[in-house]
Amino acid sequence: MLEKNKSTNRKILISQTVKYLSILPMQKLEEIAEFVKQKHEENQIKKELEFYVSSGTSFKFLKDEESIYSLDDIIGDSHEKR
Repeated sequence: MLEKNKSTNRKILISQTVKYLSILPMQKLEEIAEFVKQKHEENQIKKELEFYVSSGTSFKFLKDEESIYSLDDIIGDSHEKR
């Protein structure tokens, strides 16, 4: 039931947004289209970065060798540098 409400609300919001967009002057519509495109591209880049970071092996040794470090090592270093 909750998923159906989300879907319905989404459809209503999209419909209302399209209605508002259709009455805007062309210049404003182009500005909004560019903004939406930019946000979409930023979101895609963010998702790709998250994937590469999570699947990367740069810090794999930290998982494999948990015994070589502790939370005190991290906390101690950050407090000593201040």
